[in-house]
Amino acid sequence: MRAAVYTRISQDATGQRASATRQLKDCEALADRLGWEVTHRYGDDDLSTYSGHARPGFEAMLKAMADSEFGAVICWHPDRIFRSMKDLERLIAIANGHQVQLRAVKAVVVADLRLPGERRAVTGCPAVTPACEPVVSGADAVAAALRSADVAAAVVQADGVARTWLTAPGRDVIAAALTPRWSRWAAEQCRPAVAAIFETVAAGGQVDGARVGEAVTRAIRLALFGVDDEYALWEAVQQRQPVGGDDVVSRLARAAPQLTDEEIFLLASSVHGSGERGGVGQISDTFVWALLHLASDTGLAGKLRENPNDIAVFVEEIVRLHSTIQYPLRVALRDTRIGDLDLSAGDMVAIAAGAASRQGDGGDQVNERACKHWGFGTGQHRCRGNHLVRAALRVLVEEWLAQIHPCAVPDEFVPRYIPGRSALVELPLTWQT
Repeated sequence: MRAAVYTRISQDATGQRASATRQLKDCEALADRLGWEVTHRYGDDDLSTYSGHARPGFEAMLKAMADSEFGAVICWHPDRIFRSMKDLERLIAIANGHQVQLRAVKAVVVADLRLPGERRAVTGCPAVTPACEPVVSGADAVAAALRSADVAAAVVQADGVARTWLTAPGRDVIAAALTPRWSRWAAEQCRPAVAAIFETVAAGGQVDGARVGEAVTRAIRLALFGVDDEYALWEAVQQRQPVGGDDVVSRLARAAPQLTDEEIFLLASSVHGSGERGGVGQISDTFVWALLHLASDTGLAGKLRENPNDIAVFVEEIVRLHSTIQYPLRVALRDTRIGDLDLSAGDMVAIAAGAASRQGDGGDQVNERACKHWGFGTGQHRCRGNHLVRAALRVLVEEWLAQIHPCAVPDEFVPRYIPGRSALVELPLTWQT
């Protein structure tokens, strides 16, 4: 594939362009690993994106993208190529329109289009690019990685990569607390609040679906934890004795009474999430994608109303196409081989679970029952909250279809999503009241 490299330094007091030279070297090395040919090089020196000055290199790159002169763009870090929503919007619009992949050496950048076949009842949207190299890709290799005990979940910290402790037995405690039966019950506890939100929304005839998702996040957290923010969550953990309720904190405490307050809090906060991100917030992120599909295909909404049993299949398709963790990061615990990658102990790898979910034999129609995907992981790396996610999404879709008449998005609407997250920035919806 033909690729372009873009570099930028904000200040060049020495005039030696050393920083830009290093960026170019790292970007070309990534292109070499990916098997891409660097045919175009663009750069802007001593220009801040906040200064308001035009960037000749950036503008020339956008024009060449629009002319389909190359199929990929590599930058050293996202902040080298954009630092404003205006830049990002222009970049994504051209990249999406001309199928240009965007990759970064050091962090997540924007989009990597891997659309499913045209026969999909639920059409695909951009998948988030991985935050590191190398990447385990291909359905078979992804399956092997997700079942492997040789890698563990990893978090990136300022001083490097650390293995997160949220593996066994912590993840097993979550699984013991969030059982299938309890998850179905808990989702029903969310229904009254969700129905009230959608009833209020329905009267307006228009709404930003992303803001609806934020309201739904708060409603779910209150139903499951009794609190919305993590400061109150810590207080709830400290006050959990005697444990008699059926909220998440109480269930975790009963499942593992030997754990300290700090350990219970870490487990609970992984389900609760932080702010608008993580935990149950990912349920709402996925639901907003579901709203986009329902608004884009009014016939689909009608089919689901006529055949409510198919809502569960629709939910699986949404998770398959819009897993909120497209590229989970893992760290090798020992020397191992996964697919065609040889990893040394301590190496970090991204698993292309989101891309693998879009390959092969996932369900092609809403009324099919086979919806194979890796949206919830598998084996050692299975999401222990998958029963809760499925149940909550089913309730959300049911209540939306019950309250909202067929809705639509503007013809000119182009989905924009938050870099690093499979979440929409906004979703303008309208319907007849």
